This record gives sequence, structure tokens and C-alpha cells, in this order.
Amino acid sequence: MFEKAISPKELYTADECFITFSGPGIVPITKIWNKKIGSGKCGSVTASLIRLYDAETKKK
Repeated sequence: MFEKAISPKELYTADECFITFSGPGIVPITKIWNKKIGSGKCGSVTASLIRLYDAETKKK
């Protein structure tokens, strides 16, 4: 996993995409401007990150 600036083409052909916020944590991005990202559903990597993040934040 890494962070970098990407082109629209890279975004639309990505397997998965997510954004993070301090409030809701990790949020999957499944569509941008009516174009699906990956399968159009939360991907397995993003789902795993959400579970790990939730487990860590519930400890505190």
C-alpha cells in the first residue's frame, strides 16, 4: 500500500480505492463519476484494512 498522485486512467483501472478520515476511518471508493472502481464493491484489501482499523480503534 502506498500514497501517490494518480491520473484518472490509473484511478479508473485500479483494483481498489479508499480514502481515510479521522471520523469514519477507512471508506471504500467504489464509483467515481458513475465509473466503477474495480468490481464496484469494497475489495478484499480494503475490507481487511477496515476490520483491522476497527479492531485497533475499539481497543482505545
